[in-house]
Order: sequence, then C-alpha cells, then structure tokens
Amino acid sequence: YREAERLIPAVGGGLLGFEAYAKRSLQVIGHDDSAIHGRVAKVAKGIDDWLYGRIDTSAMWGAYDEINKIADDCARAGATVPYVNQLHGANNGLGGSLDRIDNIRSTSYIKSGYALLEFLVGVVLLLMVVCVIDNPVASWLIPAAVSMTYVFMLLFIKDLDNPFGWGENNGKGSAADVDITYWTNAFKTYQ
Repeated sequence: YREAERLIPAVGGGLLGFEAYAKRSLQVIGHDDSAIHGRVAKVAKGIDDWLYGRIDTSAMWGAYDEINKIADDCARAGATVPYVNQLHGANNGLGGSLDRIDNIRSTSYIKSGYALLEFLVGVVLLLMVVCVIDNPVASWLIPAAVSMTYVFMLLFIKDLDNPFGWGENNGKGSAADVDITYWTNAFKTYQ
C-alpha cells in the first residue's frame, strides 16, 4: 500500500516533468514549443481515463505512445544530448510508474487464499448457527457480532487488494483507494 501511495505523485510529476523537459529542449535550440502542451494533454487524458477505468490498459498505452513520439521529435529537431537524455529518463520513470500501477491492479490476492478465507468464514458462521448459547440475548448478539466481523474482514481484504479502484462504485472508488489528489491537480493543467 505504501508503494501505491507513491505511484500517483510519480505519474503526475513525471508527466509535468516530461512536458517541461520537452519544451525546454526546443526553446534552447530556438524551435517552437507551442504544440507540446496539446500533445501531452492527449496523453494525460488517456492516463486519466485509464485510472478511472473508462479505457483499458492497451488503449492507455496507445495514448502514451505520443510521449515516445514527442521525445523522438525533439531529438530530430536537434535537441542537445542532455535534454534528450532527460526526456528519455522522464519517459522511463513515467512509463515504469504506469506499468507498476497496472501490475498491482491486475495481480489480485491469491485466489486460493480468497477461497480458503471464504470457506473458513462460512464454516465459522455455520457453526455459530448450530452452537447453543444459554443466554437468549447472547445467543443473538454473539453470532451477529462474529458474523459482521468476519464479513467485514473478508470485504475489507478484497477492497485493499486493489488500491487503484477509483472507477469502481460509479466513479466513487472506496475508502481503501490511495489518494488521487496529486494526479487530479496535475491533470487540471491539461484541461
């Protein structure tokens, strides 16, 4: 979860940094940099749609390919080697962060672990139904409390499994999702 918290600022900062390097690489050699912002904005829109689950991963990488084209165009225009290196470094960092988010999203908790946990919760709940408790109030309260605790635990573990689920629940995500504020602030510069 800690790693996931660092990935969102890395994506937002990486995109802003890449744009700044691209613009500066063209300014230094006296070329027009006005098209860079619009091209990076298309990439930002693709990343935003992907983060919120509106497009799939392959569509996001298709939009992201524009970053590679921008770096190539800057190099062809005659950008100096240090700036080209900075562009490739920013591209690698941003792409690595996006790839890691995708990896975390697609790698779910061990399926057999979920099955075992669900089985154990089911067994305990069935045993609570069969269990005889002499006190009538306790016979209702104890099974209810244990059932709520186990069901909450099961749902909470599944929710923690994907900390990048902002597009789920009609775009509301869940309380277990990492904070996306840094990305939304960075994305505002491209709207």
